Amino acid sequence: MAAGAEVTVFYDPMIAKLCTWGRDRPEAIARMRRGLHEYVVTGVKTSLPFHRRVLDNAAFRAGRYDTGFIATELG
Repeated sequence: MAAGAEVTVFYDPMIAKLCTWGRDRPEAIARMRRGLHEYVVTGVKTSLPFHRRVLDNAAFRAGRYDTGFIATELG
């Protein structure tokens, strides 16, 4: 890849992965939220802001989501 080239959304997931776990859903979400808020990637745009918004959403944390979640909660 050349300097200044664009990293598209198709390659964004290949930059890095963040995996978390917990004894239960709330603990796993808390760990993921912390990881996402501490995560730093410079030089390229990433989907980190989107994932932070999802994990910061009270409905998602409560398990109230479906296939329309993004449109209704984040749209």
